[in-house]
Amino acid sequence: MQGLQEGYSNTECEFFITRNGADKRVAEMLTDFRDDKNCVRIVHDDDGGAVFYLYYDGDPLDLTDDDKNNEDFLLEECESQFVKVVEIDGAYKVSEQPEWLVWSQLDNEPIWDYYPSSLGLVARMAEEVAENHGDHKSHGSGWALTQLAEFSRDVYYNSTSMLDIDDMSVHVFKIPNHKFQTIEA
Repeated sequence: MQGLQEGYSNTECEFFITRNGADKRVAEMLTDFRDDKNCVRIVHDDDGGAVFYLYYDGDPLDLTDDDKNNEDFLLEECESQFVKVVEIDGAYKVSEQPEWLVWSQLDNEPIWDYYPSSLGLVARMAEEVAENHGDHKSHGSGWALTQLAEFSRDVYYNSTSMLDIDDMSVHVFKIPNHKFQTIEA
């Protein structure tokens, strides 16, 4: 997974059959980050699962060493991009039934520990919208239903989709099926 931190529509997902393929892609991205003249810092999280790349829109030479070492300053003044490898056990089954990776845009991680079918995904999201957003305070229930309808349409057409209603912001990616699609190794 890669995207701008909380950059809701700027999240991308690439699938690889092997962990080695994913690790090669992450290494390529890290090389690009290091070569970027606006790169201020690359941060690896404690469990090694994610990398945050912080870049400054201005001239990084204007930053003092104190600025570069002050996490609060960096998070406030810099843009950040993250890269995270998510291993999907058993997702590459030999079936035509699509399964979906459901990604929390706010937490930068999968929401569930399973991968729902298209119908299961739409049903679960409809339940979430009805329970928590059916009477949307500022837009009304019609707005939440319109968001859900657009999301459902995208899933129906096997497209990457996003559902963004208040504190629920998810992006879904169809998990490729290696029998029916070519996937980079």
